[in-house]
Amino acid sequence: MALPWQGDTAFCRAGYDPSYDPYLPSFWPARVPNQVLTAEDYAIVIDPSRPRPERIAAINRRAQWLRAISNAPAPDVMMRMIAQFGAMGIVEQRPGPANDPDIPSLLYVESVGPAHQQLEASSAALLQAAAPAKLTPLQRAGFHDDAQLEEFRRVRFQGRR
Repeated sequence: MALPWQGDTAFCRAGYDPSYDPYLPSFWPARVPNQVLTAEDYAIVIDPSRPRPERIAAINRRAQWLRAISNAPAPDVMMRMIAQFGAMGIVEQRPGPANDPDIPSLLYVESVGPAHQQLEASSAALLQAAAPAKLTPLQRAGFHDDAQLEEFRRVRFQGRR
């Protein structure tokens, strides 16, 4: 593992190739999740006045935990993770709706502070024009585009010949 570990975490992502399901359990501890239930989606899930399909869609939707720092070349993502780790979201246990067969009674929700919100807003502004309406398998695996995936592969397999 590289030092500092935050850079290695941002580099390895879930350790998956885009052909794998990104929701499979990965090898990182809970402090560095791959995908998270956002506070915004949590609010929809627990709001009984919302239409049921909207609540179910919200519980099934997950955001990339690294979304605020991941739209850059591999070395930059690693350096951003080292510099911005304190601004990353924290996953907290919160109550789910009572007696709902489709939604757990305990949910794990990402909480973010103002520093993360600023990072995410600047990252979103950079990606807004290029973002498709629906995520591709490559994006679900945590990569911005083919060039970024190839760069991560090149660095990962460097020296393994």
